[in-house]
Amino acid sequence: MLISFNWLKNYLNLKKISPRQLVEHFNSLGLSTENFLTVNRYLDNILVARITDIEKHPRADRLQIATVTDGKNQYRIVCGAPNISPGDIVPLALPGAKIQGEVLKEANIRGINSAGMLCSARELGIGDDQRGIWQLPKNWRVGKPLKFYVPETDYLYELEIPPNRPDCLGYIGIARELSVKLNEQLKLPRQQLRDLPGVNFSLKINSLTDCSYYLAIAFDQVRVADSPAWMQLALISSGIRPINNIVDITNYVLLEYGQPLHAFDRRQLKNDRIIVRRANPGEKLILLDEQELSLTPNDLIIADGEKPLALAGVMGGKFSGISEETTEVILESAVFAPPLIRQSRQRFNLNTEASYRFERGANPLTARLAAERAAVLIKDIAGGKITAIKLVAKKIPATPWIKIPRHFINDFGSIPIKKSVIWRILKQLNYQVKIQKNNFYLKPPAYRQDIQQSADVVEEVCRHYGYQHIQEKSLPIVQIPEKNSLWELTRYLRQKLITLGVSEITTNPLISEEEWLNAFPASPAKIIRLSNPTSVFNSCLRPNLLTGLLRVSEESVNENISRKYFEIGTVFIDEQTEENHLGIILSGKTGEINWLSNEDFTFYHLKGILEHILHFVPSQKFLPEYDRIDILSAGKKIGLMRQIKNNFYAEINLNEVIPHYRTQKKSYQPFSQFPRVSLDLAFRCPKNKTYQEVKDRLIAFLKDRFLEEIYLFDTYQGENIGEDKKSFAFRLTFRSFQGTLTSEIINKTINDLLEYLRPYNIELRGEIKQ
Repeated sequence: MLISFNWLKNYLNLKKISPRQLVEHFNSLGLSTENFLTVNRYLDNILVARITDIEKHPRADRLQIATVTDGKNQYRIVCGAPNISPGDIVPLALPGAKIQGEVLKEANIRGINSAGMLCSARELGIGDDQRGIWQLPKNWRVGKPLKFYVPETDYLYELEIPPNRPDCLGYIGIARELSVKLNEQLKLPRQQLRDLPGVNFSLKINSLTDCSYYLAIAFDQVRVADSPAWMQLALISSGIRPINNIVDITNYVLLEYGQPLHAFDRRQLKNDRIIVRRANPGEKLILLDEQELSLTPNDLIIADGEKPLALAGVMGGKFSGISEETTEVILESAVFAPPLIRQSRQRFNLNTEASYRFERGANPLTARLAAERAAVLIKDIAGGKITAIKLVAKKIPATPWIKIPRHFINDFGSIPIKKSVIWRILKQLNYQVKIQKNNFYLKPPAYRQDIQQSADVVEEVCRHYGYQHIQEKSLPIVQIPEKNSLWELTRYLRQKLITLGVSEITTNPLISEEEWLNAFPASPAKIIRLSNPTSVFNSCLRPNLLTGLLRVSEESVNENISRKYFEIGTVFIDEQTEENHLGIILSGKTGEINWLSNEDFTFYHLKGILEHILHFVPSQKFLPEYDRIDILSAGKKIGLMRQIKNNFYAEINLNEVIPHYRTQKKSYQPFSQFPRVSLDLAFRCPKNKTYQEVKDRLIAFLKDRFLEEIYLFDTYQGENIGEDKKSFAFRLTFRSFQGTLTSEIINKTINDLLEYLRPYNIELRGEIKQ
């Protein structure tokens, strides 16, 4: 936001501070100064003059000869600008004036002597408007030096306003912050608006969710003309081109209060109606900049009885805009839903001062104050007379009181601040303050929607008192931080999964409502929506990791590649509960295509990965349900597996896994220097037995008999083993720390194993020779 030092002085006494020092104060208040510019205007030998006559140049089609007067003398000036006519008040630069760094001299232009130069605003260092000669107000006195009306020096500050501070998107908000910092009185403009009955126009809002506040003020007897010089200069200094007094007033108040306003030509309203509604599909609107929009029901518009008048909160329509013939005006001051404004602005690529502010949030109090200020200016400058005031607004709940112990501010902020100073700061910031015993009871002003808790108030006080007053203190003790079990677990999982060739990704925790419903179609009431989303695609908090992983997997679809991804992140169960989850998705082939045989991923591959990385979780069971497989540990659900088209997906609740990881004993395991022995054995068992049951029996018997590793590499069901049977093939690896295992030891171990398995109806189908 561009701030002019000269304009800022209207609200604050800045005589005790230099423009350069103001930069430090802005930064200390959290209003970062991105750029600081000194604007010097060389206005010597430049007068206010009147054009008395214009004739064509005899030797140049595009040049004119203007006769101008300063009240005493007349001058003939050769000029190429087409926007001048007799009677215009213009700036006249005489020889010796400095224009854009060059000293002006008399010149002969195509055989005609030119005694000076008529100047554009840009040539004088006033803004960027170079459409033609600067048209000065008619009430400027001819013959006066231009610097009598135009300051020769100004200082501009380009400020970065935090997203949570829409109250600082106007001069008054900035001045209010500085007034507390400098302990100076804030000077507010006069404004007074009394309610009047409506006369022959109606106001309707279809949804108070889309538009929670709409104030419309009707004027007649309006005279559209140029703005006063002080207003034009103020707008130019903040980068806005003057247009006419009504439009300039709305822009001036926008910059003053940070509240966008819009003025309609009342004569263009059909049936004298204003309706705030969603657009109909395909409805057309031509904007002030001649751009034609094809609207959708996602767009909020201002309409009359027949057609759209404006794209709400973004830009007005061409046919309801203010013109020189306008005599009746309806002034709009409203509060629109930020997501709707942002959505329309992004879709149509319309970045305006109004949309920038509405997206950050407006409030009814500022909307009312801005409307009152604009009404006073329209009356004073354009002669407008108020004929009606209409207001439709949503009932606003009362702001709750915030209780803060007095010592909390000093303790939390580490700054000793006197009670009287705290009181002054809060009162100057327009807080309602009550003190009872040793407690402050505070109610922030309506425009400070970012103040929600006691810590926010402490920041307010410390910011204005000055962080430089924080006292340096030595820490009384050095506390060794506790181990972060979640961090250790996620580091372990990352290492394991990356070793297995699974790639880590990070996706956006914000998803669309459509994606949420696709994940949980039966539970629309549980959607956690953002109150102020950046777009409809980022409007909800994700309930799981599936949406992001599935999107990445499908975007990289290629039947010849293996897609293995995992993500570790936060999911949101409800408005109070967050959990840390691990998500894994497999799709495509098990490996890159080559001369070896390649198979598609199945549930078994995903299950194998889970068993490998979660080996420390006891009593794992995989329980099939209707559309998923629940993963249990000791009877408690810790995750699930699902198939979505050709994608195999698993999600694990790490909060349930942490206790098992934390309790596992980590001790040094020496390496054996003796060779290992591997056997591939197939075991036949009843069809209703699970892989986990068979594996648990094998481990229970062999864990103290040199077993080093066991894993499943094949399953079989068929006529060869009986219809009620199935087979699991395991690779068993044995190794001893005392010596080389002989065939006699291995054979005896296997024979004893078969005797152990007999009561459980598990028998050896055969040894697989390699």
